[in-house]
Amino acid sequence: MLQGLSLGADKLEGHIPSNLCHLKSLYILSSDSNKFFGHIPTCISNLTSLRLLYLGFNQLTSTIHLSFWSLTNLLEVDLSSNSLTGILPLEIGDMKVLKILNLSRNQLSGNIPITIGGLISLTNLSLAINQLEGSIPESFGALLSLETLDLSYNNLFGRIPNSLEALLHLKYLNVSFNNLRGKIPMGGPFVHFWSALFISNDALCGAPRLQVPPCKEDSPHRKKAIVSHLLKYLLPTIRLAMLVVVSSLAYKICKRENPEFPQQTDSYNLPTWRRISHQELVLATERFSLNNLLGEGSLGSVY
Repeated sequence: MLQGLSLGADKLEGHIPSNLCHLKSLYILSSDSNKFFGHIPTCISNLTSLRLLYLGFNQLTSTIHLSFWSLTNLLEVDLSSNSLTGILPLEIGDMKVLKILNLSRNQLSGNIPITIGGLISLTNLSLAINQLEGSIPESFGALLSLETLDLSYNNLFGRIPNSLEALLHLKYLNVSFNNLRGKIPMGGPFVHFWSALFISNDALCGAPRLQVPPCKEDSPHRKKAIVSHLLKYLLPTIRLAMLVVVSSLAYKICKRENPEFPQQTDSYNLPTWRRISHQELVLATERFSLNNLLGEGSLGSVY
Protein backbone atom coordinates (compact mmCIF):
# COMPACT_ATOMS: atom_id res chain seq x y z
CA MET A 1 0.00 0.00 0.00
CA LEU A 2 1.27 3.42 -0.96
CA GLN A 3 2.28 5.48 2.06
CA GLY A 4 4.21 8.33 0.50
CA LEU A 5 3.58 10.43 -2.60
CA SER A 6 5.94 13.23 -3.58
CA LEU A 7 5.08 15.35 -6.62
CA GLY A 8 6.94 18.48 -5.59
CA ALA A 9 8.38 20.85 -8.21
CA ASP A 10 7.24 18.69 -11.11
CA LYS A 11 5.56 21.58 -12.98
CA LEU A 12 2.19 19.87 -12.61
CA GLU A 13 -0.91 21.96 -13.18
CA GLY A 14 -4.67 21.67 -13.05
CA HIS A 15 -6.85 20.55 -10.15
CA ILE A 16 -5.58 18.27 -7.44
CA PRO A 17 -7.01 14.90 -8.55
CA SER A 18 -9.70 13.57 -6.23
CA ASN A 19 -8.41 10.04 -6.91
CA LEU A 20 -5.77 10.73 -4.28
CA CYS A 21 -8.54 10.39 -1.69
CA HIS A 22 -8.59 6.62 -2.30
CA LEU A 23 -5.07 6.23 -0.94
CA LYS A 24 -6.28 5.50 2.58
CA SER A 25 -2.84 4.45 3.84
CA LEU A 26 -1.10 7.59 2.60
CA TYR A 27 1.25 8.93 5.27
CA ILE A 28 2.87 11.78 3.37
CA LEU A 29 1.52 13.86 0.47
CA SER A 30 3.93 16.37 -1.00
CA SER A 31 2.78 18.35 -4.00
CA ASP A 32 4.33 21.74 -3.36
CA SER A 33 5.85 24.11 -5.93
CA ASN A 34 3.55 23.17 -8.79
CA LYS A 35 0.76 24.98 -10.60
CA PHE A 36 -2.27 23.31 -9.07
CA PHE A 37 -5.27 25.62 -8.88
CA GLY A 38 -8.83 25.46 -7.63
CA HIS A 39 -9.81 24.14 -4.22
CA ILE A 40 -8.40 21.48 -1.94
CA PRO A 41 -10.59 18.38 -2.48
CA THR A 42 -13.04 17.93 0.39
CA CYS A 43 -12.51 14.18 0.23
CA ILE A 44 -8.97 14.68 1.50
CA SER A 45 -10.49 14.41 4.97
CA ASN A 46 -10.80 10.65 4.25
CA LEU A 47 -7.01 10.29 4.44
CA THR A 48 -7.05 9.63 8.17
CA SER A 49 -3.54 8.13 8.12
CA LEU A 50 -2.06 11.32 6.69
CA ARG A 51 0.69 12.84 8.85
CA LEU A 52 2.53 15.22 6.52
CA LEU A 53 0.78 17.45 3.95
CA TYR A 54 2.70 19.88 1.74
CA LEU A 55 0.68 21.87 -0.82
CA GLY A 56 2.56 25.16 -0.63
CA PHE A 57 3.59 27.32 -3.59
CA ASN A 58 0.67 26.48 -5.85
CA GLN A 59 -2.28 28.52 -7.09
CA LEU A 60 -5.00 27.07 -4.87
CA THR A 61 -8.04 29.25 -4.29
CA SER A 62 -11.37 29.12 -2.47
CA THR A 63 -11.77 28.41 1.22
CA ILE A 64 -10.37 25.55 3.25
CA HIS A 65 -13.30 23.19 3.78
CA LEU A 66 -14.29 22.66 7.39
CA SER A 67 -13.79 18.90 7.06
CA PHE A 68 -10.08 19.50 6.45
CA TRP A 69 -9.58 20.29 10.13
CA SER A 70 -10.89 16.84 11.08
CA LEU A 71 -7.52 15.37 10.02
CA THR A 72 -6.51 15.23 13.65
CA ASN A 73 -3.47 13.00 13.07
CA LEU A 74 -1.62 15.57 10.98
CA LEU A 75 1.81 16.53 12.27
CA GLU A 76 2.82 19.06 9.62
CA VAL A 77 0.68 21.21 7.29
CA ASP A 78 2.06 23.60 4.68
CA LEU A 79 -0.51 25.47 2.58
CA SER A 80 1.60 28.60 2.17
CA SER A 81 1.93 30.79 -0.92
CA ASN A 82 -1.47 30.12 -2.43
CA SER A 83 -4.58 32.28 -2.72
CA LEU A 84 -6.73 30.61 -0.09
CA THR A 85 -9.53 32.76 1.35
CA GLY A 86 -12.05 32.66 4.16
CA ILE A 87 -11.67 32.50 7.91
CA LEU A 88 -9.93 30.05 10.18
CA PRO A 89 -12.55 28.08 12.16
CA LEU A 90 -12.45 27.17 15.83
CA GLU A 91 -12.15 23.52 14.75
CA ILE A 92 -8.50 24.15 13.97
CA GLY A 93 -7.97 23.53 17.66
CA ASP A 94 -8.88 19.84 17.21
CA MET A 95 -5.52 19.07 15.57
CA LYS A 96 -3.90 18.34 18.92
CA VAL A 97 -0.72 16.65 17.65
CA LEU A 98 0.08 19.30 15.05
CA LYS A 99 3.68 20.50 15.22
CA ILE A 100 4.05 22.73 12.15
CA LEU A 101 1.33 24.91 10.60
CA ASN A 102 2.23 27.24 7.74
CA LEU A 103 -0.65 29.22 6.23
CA SER A 104 1.39 32.26 5.24
CA ARG A 105 1.06 34.20 1.97
CA ASN A 106 -2.64 33.63 1.41
CA GLN A 107 -5.73 35.82 1.65
CA LEU A 108 -7.16 34.50 4.91
CA SER A 109 -9.28 36.95 6.89
CA GLY A 110 -11.12 37.23 10.18
CA ASN A 111 -9.78 36.75 13.68
CA ILE A 112 -7.12 34.30 14.79
CA PRO A 113 -9.00 31.48 16.57
CA ILE A 114 -8.27 31.33 20.28
CA THR A 115 -8.39 27.53 20.03
CA ILE A 116 -4.95 27.56 18.41
CA GLY A 117 -3.74 28.09 21.95
CA GLY A 118 -4.74 24.49 22.64
CA LEU A 119 -2.25 23.07 20.12
CA ILE A 120 0.32 22.41 22.81
CA SER A 121 2.61 20.38 20.51
CA LEU A 122 3.00 23.25 18.05
CA THR A 123 6.60 24.31 17.41
CA ASN A 124 6.22 26.46 14.28
CA LEU A 125 3.26 28.68 13.41
CA SER A 126 3.18 31.11 10.49
CA LEU A 127 0.12 33.15 9.60
CA ALA A 128 2.12 35.93 7.95
CA ILE A 129 1.04 37.95 4.90
CA ASN A 130 -2.70 37.45 5.14
CA GLN A 131 -5.61 39.73 5.96
CA LEU A 132 -6.14 38.58 9.53
CA GLU A 133 -7.48 41.10 12.03
CA GLY A 134 -8.38 41.35 15.68
CA SER A 135 -5.98 40.83 18.54
CA ILE A 136 -3.29 38.27 19.23
CA PRO A 137 -4.99 35.67 21.46
CA GLU A 138 -3.89 35.52 25.08
CA SER A 139 -4.20 31.75 24.72
CA PHE A 140 -0.95 31.74 22.70
CA GLY A 141 0.78 31.88 26.06
CA ALA A 142 -0.04 28.17 26.46
CA LEU A 143 2.00 27.16 23.38
CA LEU A 144 4.97 26.22 25.53
CA SER A 145 6.68 24.21 22.76
CA LEU A 146 6.54 27.06 20.26
CA GLU A 147 9.86 28.06 18.68
CA THR A 148 8.80 30.34 15.81
CA LEU A 149 5.74 32.56 15.50
CA ASP A 150 5.23 34.79 12.47
CA LEU A 151 2.18 37.07 12.41
CA SER A 152 3.68 39.82 10.26
CA TYR A 153 1.90 41.69 7.46
CA ASN A 154 -1.66 41.41 8.75
CA ASN A 155 -4.19 43.84 10.21
CA LEU A 156 -3.81 42.80 13.83
CA PHE A 157 -4.44 45.43 16.49
CA GLY A 158 -4.34 45.75 20.25
CA ARG A 159 -1.45 44.78 22.50
CA ILE A 160 1.14 42.05 22.36
CA PRO A 161 -0.02 39.71 25.15
CA ASN A 162 2.23 39.52 28.19
CA SER A 163 1.36 35.82 28.28
CA LEU A 164 3.92 35.31 25.49
CA GLU A 165 6.67 35.91 28.05
CA ALA A 166 6.04 32.32 29.20
CA LEU A 167 7.19 30.88 25.84
CA LEU A 168 10.73 30.12 26.90
CA HIS A 169 11.52 28.10 23.75
CA LEU A 170 10.43 30.91 21.42
CA LYS A 171 13.40 31.95 19.29
CA TYR A 172 11.64 34.01 16.63
CA LEU A 173 8.60 36.27 16.87
CA ASN A 174 7.63 38.59 14.03
CA VAL A 175 4.69 40.96 14.46
CA SER A 176 5.90 43.70 12.10
CA PHE A 177 3.56 45.53 9.70
CA ASN A 178 0.41 45.36 11.78
CA ASN A 179 -1.58 47.89 13.81
CA LEU A 180 -0.36 46.87 17.24
CA ARG A 181 0.06 49.35 20.09
CA GLY A 182 1.13 49.45 23.69
CA LYS A 183 4.13 48.17 25.57
CA ILE A 184 6.28 45.41 24.10
CA PRO A 185 6.75 42.72 26.78
CA MET A 186 10.23 42.61 28.27
CA GLY A 187 10.48 39.22 29.98
CA GLY A 188 11.15 35.69 28.81
CA PRO A 189 12.17 35.35 25.15
CA PHE A 190 11.62 39.06 24.44
CA VAL A 191 15.08 39.89 25.80
CA HIS A 192 16.56 38.30 22.65
CA PHE A 193 14.31 39.89 20.00
CA TRP A 194 15.42 42.80 17.81
CA SER A 195 13.81 45.92 16.39
CA ALA A 196 12.97 44.68 12.86
CA LEU A 197 10.47 42.23 14.34
CA PHE A 198 8.26 45.09 15.58
CA ILE A 199 8.53 47.79 12.89
CA SER A 200 5.59 49.45 11.11
CA ASN A 201 2.96 49.18 13.79
CA ASP A 202 0.51 51.72 15.14
CA ALA A 203 1.99 52.78 18.46
CA LEU A 204 4.28 50.23 20.06
CA CYS A 205 6.57 51.41 22.84
CA GLY A 206 9.27 49.87 24.97
CA ALA A 207 13.02 49.49 25.31
CA PRO A 208 15.30 51.81 23.29
CA ARG A 209 17.09 48.83 21.68
CA LEU A 210 13.82 48.00 19.87
CA GLN A 211 13.83 51.47 18.28
CA VAL A 212 10.37 52.36 19.54
CA PRO A 213 9.38 55.33 21.73
CA PRO A 214 9.58 54.86 25.50
CA CYS A 215 6.27 54.02 27.10
CA LYS A 216 4.68 57.02 28.81
CA GLU A 217 4.11 55.17 32.05
CA ASP A 218 7.80 54.30 32.16
CA SER A 219 9.12 57.81 31.51
CA PRO A 220 10.72 59.29 34.67
CA HIS A 221 10.21 62.80 33.28
CA ARG A 222 6.49 62.15 32.90
CA LYS A 223 6.23 60.81 36.44
CA LYS A 224 8.04 63.87 37.75
CA ALA A 225 5.72 66.16 35.78
CA ILE A 226 2.65 64.42 37.17
CA VAL A 227 3.90 64.73 40.76
CA SER A 228 4.76 68.40 40.21
CA HIS A 229 1.30 69.04 38.76
CA LEU A 230 -0.35 67.42 41.78
CA LEU A 231 1.74 69.43 44.22
CA LYS A 232 0.98 72.66 42.41
CA TYR A 233 -2.79 72.36 42.09
CA LEU A 234 -4.02 69.65 44.40
CA LEU A 235 -2.27 70.54 47.67
CA PRO A 236 -3.59 74.15 47.88
CA THR A 237 -7.10 72.84 47.34
CA ILE A 238 -6.65 70.28 50.11
CA ARG A 239 -5.29 72.94 52.47
CA LEU A 240 -8.23 75.25 51.79
CA ALA A 241 -10.70 72.44 52.40
CA MET A 242 -8.99 71.54 55.68
CA LEU A 243 -9.05 75.19 56.79
CA VAL A 244 -12.79 75.40 56.14
CA VAL A 245 -13.41 72.19 58.09
CA VAL A 246 -11.27 73.28 61.06
CA SER A 247 -12.92 76.72 61.17
CA SER A 248 -16.36 75.15 61.09
CA LEU A 249 -15.50 72.78 63.94
CA ALA A 250 -14.02 75.59 66.04
CA TYR A 251 -17.15 77.70 65.59
CA LYS A 252 -19.40 74.84 66.65
CA ILE A 253 -17.29 74.16 69.77
CA CYS A 254 -17.33 77.82 70.82
CA LYS A 255 -21.07 78.03 70.28
CA ARG A 256 -21.61 74.94 72.44
CA GLU A 257 -19.48 76.29 75.33
CA ASN A 258 -20.80 79.93 75.20
CA PRO A 259 -24.49 79.93 74.29
CA GLU A 260 -25.81 83.28 73.15
CA PHE A 261 -28.65 85.09 75.00
CA PRO A 262 -31.36 86.72 72.98
CA GLN A 263 -30.55 90.38 72.49
CA GLN A 264 -32.99 93.08 73.71
CA THR A 265 -33.38 96.38 72.02
CA ASP A 266 -34.31 98.12 75.34
CA SER A 267 -32.48 96.76 78.38
CA TYR A 268 -34.66 98.43 81.02
CA ASN A 269 -38.02 98.87 79.38
CA LEU A 270 -38.57 102.18 81.25
CA PRO A 271 -42.09 103.54 81.07
CA THR A 272 -42.63 106.74 79.12
CA TRP A 273 -43.82 109.57 81.50
CA ARG A 274 -46.30 112.26 80.41
CA ARG A 275 -45.07 115.83 80.51
CA ILE A 276 -46.96 118.13 83.06
CA SER A 277 -47.41 121.84 82.39
CA HIS A 278 -46.70 124.62 84.92
CA GLN A 279 -50.38 125.50 85.14
CA GLU A 280 -51.22 121.93 86.12
CA LEU A 281 -48.59 122.11 88.90
CA VAL A 282 -50.04 125.37 90.23
CA LEU A 283 -53.52 123.94 90.39
CA ALA A 284 -52.36 120.66 91.91
CA THR A 285 -50.38 122.35 94.71
CA GLU A 286 -52.98 125.09 95.30
CA ARG A 287 -50.48 127.74 94.24
CA PHE A 288 -47.67 125.93 96.05
CA SER A 289 -49.48 126.11 99.37
CA LEU A 290 -47.52 125.11 102.46
CA ASN A 291 -50.32 122.71 103.29
CA ASN A 292 -49.19 120.60 100.32
CA LEU A 293 -45.45 120.82 101.07
CA LEU A 294 -43.93 117.37 101.63
CA GLY A 295 -40.38 118.47 102.31
CA GLU A 296 -37.46 120.63 101.33
CA GLY A 297 -34.01 119.80 100.10
CA SER A 298 -30.93 121.37 98.59
CA LEU A 299 -32.47 121.19 95.16
CA GLY A 300 -35.85 122.68 96.16
CA SER A 301 -39.24 121.85 97.65
CA VAL A 302 -41.26 118.70 97.11
CA TYR A 303 -45.07 118.93 96.96
